[in-house]
Parts: sequence; structure tokens; C-alpha cells
Amino acid sequence: MPDVTSILVNFNSKPAIDQAVKSLINQEVDGVHRIVVWENGDDREVSGVLLGETREFDGKQLCHAGRAVNLGYAGGVQAAWATAVDESTAFVHLANPDTVAADPGVLRALAGVSGLSR
Repeated sequence: MPDVTSILVNFNSKPAIDQAVKSLINQEVDGVHRIVVWENGDDREVSGVLLGETREFDGKQLCHAGRAVNLGYAGGVQAAWATAVDESTAFVHLANPDTVAADPGVLRALAGVSGLSR
């Protein structure tokens, strides 16, 4: 599967955002999986990652980025996209901060439906 970037825009969504990130970390992705949480609110830490940091969990890159201003949902998506999506990204997954993927094969299936699986 090609590289995947998952984008979540957060606005004071604790503890739901931590559950959403955990479910994304558990996703089965063959390529690189970047998880970007764009911070529009006051949560200075998400899943153990401080605002402005990037850490690796089980081979997934978790980036907690943002500014001291609320850009709104669309603005947060655009800012996260500019931060994390590059030429290696073949599939971008947008999710709400309260989304929990119960099945670890969801992203693989979505990429397959999109015709992007290898």
C-alpha cells in the first residue's frame, strides 16, 4: 500500500482524540503512515505527544502540530495538509477527532477501493 497520511483536526476533544489516535496507530498499513493532529484548541498534549513534536508509535509517525489560533475545521485541514502531505503520499485520510476505527484493516480497504493498493 502506498504512503498514507491521516489528518485529524482537534479542538478541545480530549479524551476522544486520544482514542482516535490509538485506533489509527492500530491500523495495518504497509507503507509509511503519518498521523497528523492539527491543534485548533488548548490541548497541549495528544497521546503523549506535545504540541510541536513528532514521535513514532509502532512504526507510525504521530505529529501534533498547530498554532495559537483556531483556524476552523477547513483551515486546520489545509494547514495539516501543507505540513504533512508530500510527493510520497498517495492516500490522505481525513477523520473527525472522535472517529474510532474498530477494524485494523479499514485504511487498507479504503486505499484498495480507491485503486491505490499495491
